[in-house]
Amino acid sequence: MYVLKESFPSQLSLPRGFIFDIETTGLSPKYHEVAMITYAYQEEQQWMLEQHMIEDPRDELLLLLHFFKMSKDYLYCVHYNGDSFDLPFLNKRLVHHHMDFHYPPQRGFDLYRHLKREKSTGGLSLKAQEKKVGYRRKDLLSGRDWVDLFQRYQEEKKSLQKEKLLLHNKEDVLATQFIVERTPSFQHEIHHRLYDDVLLTHAHPGKDEIRLSFYDGESFYLDLPAISQGTLLFSQSLRESDLSPEAKKATLLAFGNQIHYQNLKQEVRKRGIQPKP
Repeated sequence: MYVLKESFPSQLSLPRGFIFDIETTGLSPKYHEVAMITYAYQEEQQWMLEQHMIEDPRDELLLLLHFFKMSKDYLYCVHYNGDSFDLPFLNKRLVHHHMDFHYPPQRGFDLYRHLKREKSTGGLSLKAQEKKVGYRRKDLLSGRDWVDLFQRYQEEKKSLQKEKLLLHNKEDVLATQFIVERTPSFQHEIHHRLYDDVLLTHAHPGKDEIRLSFYDGESFYLDLPAISQGTLLFSQSLRESDLSPEAKKATLLAFGNQIHYQNLKQEVRKRGIQPKP
């Protein structure tokens, strides 16, 4: 397996998280392999880019083992449309190799889905968003081109082919990082779900409580008591006389199935509650 590691400049801060993108030999995880994974992460205040590419189909297990290690070292990952492709593909290949590990999508933040919710203009493909924020991509390969080139590389092993393969996946990750750096609302979405050294992965609203899911290397659960008023869930500290718009905003924990993560985090911290197994 070929490994390349280098640093690059950035002012973005993503504590305890990494950005990644995969390349595969086809679209079906049943018949095709993960051929490359590129990561961007912070190491001692410096952003690092790390690329892993298989030289032989038998190398795929090594590729997946490194992803497993990254997932243990970091609380969460960031990706572009990884909820639909990257994570399901990786999880199915982990099953194929009989690895007792599954990466929960709740530990991932999908930049594509965020931009879609925000109704971002200019098209939602990665290249369209790159153009919108002024990122200048150096490679010209499409996804189909990459697969074709990788197949030729397996036979010919030319250094120029390898450089083009690496560059394409590198650009995908650097472009994602570049867009995140220029999307404060997405950064806020991530920070709202971080509670000290714990990631708030999900919240399930009940009638008079909210069940919170946390991750800090293992999964933990916590029930937070709340006041139910119709489809609204408020902090128990809310009083009837406090139902001003400002008070509602400050104490609203959930509306229907829509969870207000920042308010949840504030309630957990205010109560001094620590997640327990």
